[in-house]
Parts: sequence; structure tokens; C-alpha cells
Amino acid sequence: MSYSKQYGSLLAVIASAALAAIFPSMGQKLSAFGAKEAAVILIFSVTGLSLSFAEVRASVKDFRCHALIQGFSFILTPGIIFTAATLFPAGPLRQGLYLVAAVPTTVSSCVSFTMAASGDVSLALVNAVLGNLLGVVLSPWLLGLLQGGGAAGTAAAAGAARQLALFVVLPFTLAALAAPSLPRLREAVCRWQSPLSQSGILVIIFCSFAGSFASLMASWQALWACFACLAALHVLLVLAARLAARAAGLSAEKTVAVLFCAPQKTLALGLPLAGFYFAAQKENLALILLPLVFYHFFQLFFSGFLVSRLRRVPN
Repeated sequence: MSYSKQYGSLLAVIASAALAAIFPSMGQKLSAFGAKEAAVILIFSVTGLSLSFAEVRASVKDFRCHALIQGFSFILTPGIIFTAATLFPAGPLRQGLYLVAAVPTTVSSCVSFTMAASGDVSLALVNAVLGNLLGVVLSPWLLGLLQGGGAAGTAAAAGAARQLALFVVLPFTLAALAAPSLPRLREAVCRWQSPLSQSGILVIIFCSFAGSFASLMASWQALWACFACLAALHVLLVLAARLAARAAGLSAEKTVAVLFCAPQKTLALGLPLAGFYFAAQKENLALILLPLVFYHFFQLFFSGFLVSRLRRVPN
């Protein structure tokens, strides 16, 4: 993924959020017509159609690497971010940090960066798929746990998991099963996967940010401290992933995949999760989402730096 694409994606997200501030009623109308749900179905249908079963089979038995990467996503990272979140007052911003902690690795960028750095692409692909499928159940549960649990949190987690199963797992599974029978469609989807997925993310951001800017502007100063904290945490997690891969004695190619999968967090699953879990807090949704949006784009910039370093320095 080139820096021009990263900047283009960031500018597109900023433009989408700005349009939501200017045309909030349009975003609310689109939400009422199911635009967010349709965008989630688009993202994961595209992911299912582009899935390579040959690459999945190549790494499916590498249980040690899978455990390392998923352990980072669902155990180590939530623990570290939960600890850091205590630095911020209870409220939407802390809930946004919990959201970052709870979601799995990215759907496609971890694979793209692994490929660019000559890493084990099949290992990255398996963990991108595995993490997001596990995240349908584990992420809502983790989000409720980090917020203190309780009956309300359990009910919200169960509801979010049901919604994610319907709008994520079902379209992904149907598309993946249909892909071998639709080679031309699969080829076209693989070619246009990035812009199609990005378009879906922009629709979700536009609808989610519409009408929720009051709480965002009231917390603007606290956001900068949150962003600085997340940037430092991401760098720390990348270093921890490198140390863990070395301690496990992984090859250079597998180490690269761990570096780009273990510390990353996805917008594709995180955005609908927030929408479903925090459905009763629509006025605060923009503030809850911003930490995840920032973390996602910071990890893209830092991953671009890592790719250039890994190309020059032996792993």
C-alpha cells in the first residue's frame, strides 16, 4: 500500500466526516434506509469473493503462529489498552479506546503490507480471516467486559454479536462458497477490492458521524492526548510483536506477517460493531469512533515505514 493511497484514504475519511457535519439529515435518512448495513454486507461479500483457498490451505496448520497473532489481538492488546484507558475520564472517549482494544486485525491491509515486505502472505491471510470471524463473537464480548460487564453489557454484546453474524459472517460465507463458481466476478472483485471496501467504510462513517458532532467538538482537546497515547501504544505493540516472534523462533517471513497482523486493528468490523453495540448513544458515536479511526490510519503510516525498513535490513 503506497503512501499516496494512505493519504488518499485519510482525506476521503475526513471528507466523509465533514459532509456528515454539513448534511446530517442526509446521513440520518441513509441510516434509516439501511445504508450502513448494506455497506457492511458489501465489504464482507467482497472479502469473501476475493478469498484464496489455496493460500488459506498453505498456512491453516500453523497453529503456533495463529495463537501468537490472535493472542495479541484478543488478550495482550486489550489488556494494555484497558490499562492506558484509565488515564482518561469515563465516557465516550474511553469507550472509544475500549473499541480499539476489542476489535481484531485488519481485513486486507495486513496482507498487503506483508506482501510488500516479502513476508508469509498465506499466514497473514489466514489470520485476517480467522481474526475477523472470531471477532464477530469475541469483540462484542470483550467490549462489554472492558466496560465492566453487567446485565446491560451482556445484552448489548449478545445483540451486537447477532447483528455481526447476520451482516458479516453470512455474506462472507455465501460469497466465499460462491467464488469458485464465479471466476470472472472473482477476478473483477479482486481488482477492485480496495476501492469497493473503502467506499463501504466511507458510507458507514458518513452515516455514523451524522448528527453527533456536538460531543466531538466538546472533547477536542482530550482527543489529542488520546491520539498521542494510541500512537505510542501501536509502536510499543509492534516492538512487542517483534520480540515475541523472535522468542518463538519464527522464520523471517513469518515474523513479517506477525508484525503486520498482531498489532493492527480493523475499521471494517469496528465500525459496524460500534454502531450495533452503542446504538443507544448515537449522539456520541463520532467521539467513540475517532480513536479507532486514528489508530487505523496511524498503523497504515507506521506500516509503510516498516516496509521500507524491512526491505533494507535483514529480519
